[in-house]
Formats: sequence, C-alpha cells, structure tokens
Amino acid sequence: MDMIRIANQVDSIVIVSGNGVFADVVPHLQAKGIKVECCAFKDSLSDVLGRQVDQYHLLDDQHLYHPSDD
Repeated sequence: MDMIRIANQVDSIVIVSGNGVFADVVPHLQAKGIKVECCAFKDSLSDVLGRQVDQYHLLDDQHLYHPSDD
C-alpha cells in the first residue's frame, strides 16, 4: 500500500473510505507516530476501522456532487 511507502514522509494520513481492509494497516502507521483519520459515509464505515483510526469524519449528502438541472 502507498500509505506504508510514504509513512516516513508524512505526519498524518486521511483514508477516504470506510472499507475495513484498511484497519489492518492503521496500527502500523500509528506505531510510527502517524495520525490516521478516516472520511466515510456512516453506512459504509467499518466498525473495526472506526475504532482503529485516531479520528473519523462522517460524510453525508452535502458532500455529494449534485449537478444543476440547467
């Protein structure tokens, strides 16, 4: 994963996904002193990922693209 590759170059990483597959890598990043945050919709945020990250931000409809009906 690119997160592990760049871990020595950053202070924080934001995961824009709720997929629980990312939960396994979070403790490794945190052990390197990296703050890990997650942005995801409530229905798609894995419980495991939500517990692993330092902070999560829930997205809602206001974060979706709504093209104007011209």
